[in-house]
This record gives sequence, structure tokens and C-alpha cells, in this order.
Amino acid sequence: MAMSEEVPSFFKVLATLDFTKQLRLPPSFLTEYDLNLPETVKLRADDDSGRSWSVRVERLSDGLVSFTDGWPKFADDAALRLGEFLVFFLLPCSNFNVVIYGTSFLQREIPLPTPSSPLVHHNVGQVAESSKRGRGHPSSSKRKRWRPSSRKRKQGTPSQPYFEALLKDYQKSRMNIPVGFALASNMKAKKKVEMVFEGNNHRVSVAVDHQPLKTGNRVDLAKGWPEFRRAYLSYRRWYRFDFNPNDQVIYVKRIVRQNKGFSA
Repeated sequence: MAMSEEVPSFFKVLATLDFTKQLRLPPSFLTEYDLNLPETVKLRADDDSGRSWSVRVERLSDGLVSFTDGWPKFADDAALRLGEFLVFFLLPCSNFNVVIYGTSFLQREIPLPTPSSPLVHHNVGQVAESSKRGRGHPSSSKRKRWRPSSRKRKQGTPSQPYFEALLKDYQKSRMNIPVGFALASNMKAKKKVEMVFEGNNHRVSVAVDHQPLKTGNRVDLAKGWPEFRRAYLSYRRWYRFDFNPNDQVIYVKRIVRQNKGFSA
């Protein structure tokens, strides 16, 4: 059975000082999608680190469902601040991909636990294995992007790296690509790259934007991406991005994800 085109999601604005202790889920989120969440879910960083946090789902005395045990740890590791805007995308196996918008109104990443430089690998899958040994959880091939990714990717080969991504509404003008993919494809040394959609020979030139954030290593597809997206892609659908080192082109094709069930 193919996964629903609509990914269940909700947003929360951190507007009260108790956000570091627990987070209440909107009742309409559960009723709209007829969800029965398990006692424990995983919150995943929307990057390619593969980091995740186990959080308890609890119905409190006021009848509302909240993230409780484990949430304070996530809030601390994510360095959440009052006034920030969080979007939660529910993925298969009761994982939530968490996207954070800071008080500057721009998306930001969860800080890495150490300032050490990332290891250079030849495909995103290898980066996920490194994360598994060093931080506890590999990137899941059953979720996103979204790391990518959401974002978290299926493996490519050393000679032809790739990643899989769920295209999200906020990726209208640019798209962040996984660090592992950027390293394996030497995207960090490029100023632009050509992209081709499956079944079409037309090449679209897209700028590669390097952003020296404190979290480091962020690489975006920028100028030219909106034109490519409008011509060939649709939101809330999965795509695979293959880099061919022979012609230095990213080939994109739509893929179908299997639905493992959003409720438990």
C-alpha cells in the first residue's frame, strides 16, 4: 500500500516558560488523522546526523496528550528558546521529524554535541553508520528526506552517492542537502551543479550555496532550484537524488514509499 500523499504534521510555538518540561500535542492533530500513538515515540533531527530522542507520550490529568519523559533532554540538546517555532512531521514507525525555526524566522539545525569535524565518507549510508557508532542511532531509510531527512537515507555506492527526500512545503526556494552527500559528491567545492529529472534530457543549472553556520557544513541548492522544483516536483512526495561523477549531474526521480502505518 502506497504511503499517503499527505504527511501528518503539526506545529507548536514555544510561547510559555514550561516548554522545557513538556510539550502538549494539539488535540486536533490526533483527531484529524485518527491517531493512536504508542507510549514512546522518537524525535529525529532534521539533518543527516541520524540523531534521535526517545520521548514518552502521556495523557495528563487535563485530558491532553503531551510529550513528557525525554522531552526535557530533547529541549536541552536542541537548545530550544522561547518564541521559536517547531514543526513535527509524523513518519512511519512513530518517528517525528522535527524542524525548528529560530526567533530570526529562519530554519536552524540542532547543535552537534561536539565541535569535532565530521568524518569524510563516500556515501550517505556510511555517514549513518558513523552516527550509529558515535551518537546512538542510524539514519532511517524508512523516513524522509527527511537526512535526509528529515531530515535518514538509504545507501548509495562509493562511486555514485545518492539520498532520498520527502519534498516539504518550506523547500520552495532552496533545499538543504545531507552533509554526507555533499562530501561524497564534492559539492562543497562547487558553485553550481546541473540537475536532470527522470525521462527528461533538459538540464537545469542550480547554484550550490555554502552556509558557514555554527553547526557547520550546511550546503543548499539555491538559485535555479525553484525553477527545477516548479517544473518537475510536487510537495509531499518522495524523490531520489543520484549524483553521477562522470558527467557531474544530479539525476532526480520520483520514488514510492511503503506505508508502515502512522498509528499504533
